[in-house]
Amino acid sequence: MNFDINWIAMVGGVVSNMILGMIWYSPAVFGNVWMESIGKKPTEADKKNVGKMYTFTMVAALITSIVVGVMIKSLGIVEISGALMFAIVAWLGLSAATALPSYLFEGRSMKTFAIYSGYQLISLVLMSAIHVLVK
Repeated sequence: MNFDINWIAMVGGVVSNMILGMIWYSPAVFGNVWMESIGKKPTEADKKNVGKMYTFTMVAALITSIVVGVMIKSLGIVEISGALMFAIVAWLGLSAATALPSYLFEGRSMKTFAIYSGYQLISLVLMSAIHVLVK
């Protein structure tokens, strides 16, 4: 494995993840539908713990971006088509396939799973593309 990480690409992956989350979960896109699917109203958002939630979200994005960068580099992926294929395979095998049983056993809706899983897919595509394009 090649642990020579491009730190600019890694930070770009984190930033893309956070921006995507702000857009994806905004009321104009999936925010209201997502809140409804988890049984909450927008007024019930946990404003007391927002700093902690965003901090952990950023740390999770950082870990993901580092792992994506290491895998892209180790696999020798240098073209955007390879990055796209990597992101889809990683999402399918490591994100969607591992999250789905939890959603099923916890009785959460497939709508909630689709919103969450779609966000993860687009995030991995963006991160993978950034790690290939930023030299």
